[in-house]
Amino acid sequence: MTERDDTSKIPTLLNLKPEIVDQTMTFDTIVNDPVHFDQRSVRFVLPARQGFLNSNSKITLSCDALSGIGLNYYPINIGVHSLIKSSSLRIGTTEVSSVSDFAQYMSYKSLFIGQDRNYEREAYLTQRLMAHDFLYNAKSDTNASFYGISNKNNYNDTESDTLLTPNLQIPTEMQGENSPVYSVALADLFPFLAFRKLPLLAISDQVSITLEFTDQASLNRMCIDENDASGTAVVINRADCQLISDHIFYPNEIMEQLQNATGPGSLYEPFSYSDFRLNKRSLTKVQAETENIINIGGAGRIVSKVISGLFDDNATDKSMLNIYGPRAPSLSINNNTLLTTNLRYNNRYLYPVDRSNPALLYETLVQSEQNVAHCTRQEYDREGPLGGITTEDTFMGHAQNSATVGLDGQFFWNAYRLNRNEVIDSRGIEVEVKYGLVQNVTHTYRTWLEMVREGRLDKDTGSYNIDFR
Repeated sequence: MTERDDTSKIPTLLNLKPEIVDQTMTFDTIVNDPVHFDQRSVRFVLPARQGFLNSNSKITLSCDALSGIGLNYYPINIGVHSLIKSSSLRIGTTEVSSVSDFAQYMSYKSLFIGQDRNYEREAYLTQRLMAHDFLYNAKSDTNASFYGISNKNNYNDTESDTLLTPNLQIPTEMQGENSPVYSVALADLFPFLAFRKLPLLAISDQVSITLEFTDQASLNRMCIDENDASGTAVVINRADCQLISDHIFYPNEIMEQLQNATGPGSLYEPFSYSDFRLNKRSLTKVQAETENIINIGGAGRIVSKVISGLFDDNATDKSMLNIYGPRAPSLSINNNTLLTTNLRYNNRYLYPVDRSNPALLYETLVQSEQNVAHCTRQEYDREGPLGGITTEDTFMGHAQNSATVGLDGQFFWNAYRLNRNEVIDSRGIEVEVKYGLVQNVTHTYRTWLEMVREGRLDKDTGSYNIDFR
């Protein structure tokens, strides 16, 4: 019998996938205070040489109301992520991963969180409150008249059978005035960490995380009750802002083998991952309703996906989503086309025929993400059967079926998947969009390009080399 080579004991530790490992692992949790903090940004430095960073590590955040505000809460679709404008992970001077307009980006990613997770986890971890349920006009009803945000049917009317003013409330302990502490996962801040561990044990350069906060004066950090006066800013609590990093360790002999091993499966094997680049364009009502050909970049890069949405710049904190919902155009007898779109790159169109059917646009979104978007038809494109979003049950005083302060047409995301794995030519990617009837305000058309990057850890220097493919 041939003795098994020692290198066969080395598990594939970088890629996050199910596997059987017969080695003892230990975990260590370190509470890291920021090296810099103010109301504009925060910066953390990760402990050096501390095993493998667990991608489920968290940054904790809380927000205190200034005097004079009542029932404040985070936008229900993204929760505490509304505090973050951008994220950046650096190894030495090299930016490994970043996301701009992070809160808007999380509006897209949060759309694919299922009912059970929203009910059981997100309400308490991030204050995302997008769990839907059947809603009743009276407690004794057996037939639900509507569908909408339920928050466990926490009505403000507790005595009568007939719910004369059924207003769903944020539980007191979850209101911003009580400074509840929530967390943001590193894998959400830096998507590549969801699929790959960071081998801190072999990195000699400083690893740092920087978050730029949402502008305090913009009033976009939180939402307020319909009956509260608008215009009060909130502050991020310095004491509650910490990086809770989890570190994975293996026996010393295994750690040494990992640091010395070379070739396929080693720490030093080149790897590909996705990173995001943002393109923004300001559009007036006339411009949005006119056919636009918008160059969103990507020249010389491999782009796997494009995510887009049209945002109302006039949205306020007196609403359920603040500014973090891409709005669908309005419907009318003379115009029921919400969007006509296509994407052109490398001298060809992605679709042989422009797409405008709302059902097909939704299906394209689902196929691009390869996951179901958890929203109702009315929430996506303002269409749907009579008795869609509830007209009876308000949320923090806001009408859930409202197109301005509620959920009607607030999740009109579009996505395009590019499957050819080819480099974009010098012309870049052009998105063709023509919206239907939009509000007479200025809008911001946002697109994120999911680009393929390549990274490699240098064995001799312990530095990361990152480049686009």
